[in-house]
Amino acid sequence: VAHFSSRGPVSPFYIKPDLVAPGAFINTTDINKDYSISSGTSFAAPHVAGAAALILQKNSQLTPEELKSILMTTSDTVYDQYGKKFPIEVAGTGRINVSKAIDAELIIQPPNLIFDLSPANQIQTKYLKINGIDGESMSIRFEESAIVDFDYNLDSENLEINAKLTEQSLGDFESRIIINHNEIDYHIPIIVRVSEGAITINED
Repeated sequence: VAHFSSRGPVSPFYIKPDLVAPGAFINTTDINKDYSISSGTSFAAPHVAGAAALILQKNSQLTPEELKSILMTTSDTVYDQYGKKFPIEVAGTGRINVSKAIDAELIIQPPNLIFDLSPANQIQTKYLKINGIDGESMSIRFEESAIVDFDYNLDSENLEINAKLTEQSLGDFESRIIINHNEIDYHIPIIVRVSEGAITINED
């Protein structure tokens, strides 16, 4: 992730950025009818727009929300030069992977989750809707978390995710759901916020 990339968080109610795309040292056209090396978000955005166009060419019926979910959940995890994974608020779900996005058969909504827990509210449930399950084998696993235990229940297309606080540590913590279906890993980032008081959020 380049030093000039935008970083989150921008709100306590949703995660940003969604994902990252190539934007540093891009060999591109210039105004002199030649090629030059340039960097910036101006070069990352066309990578995402081009990927969206390719996916829509395959399936023009996708809604903007479904298209966004496909791009996010099929992205590759991004690491720094020391092999340390970038936080969600820096790299989002990861670096866009057009090949995986085009081959994706699952649409998972929402493409990320936020749990708000506290000593007074130690358990919370969230739901994912998964479209495209065709009866083929699907595996679900969670990245290990030092402060939360996760479990799930899959009922048809609805995946129920339960988070239970196991360590009384305050702050923001990251985890991830990895769903494997037909040899494609779908990544759903999770942020667990643990505060001193209970927080109730009604989403509309």
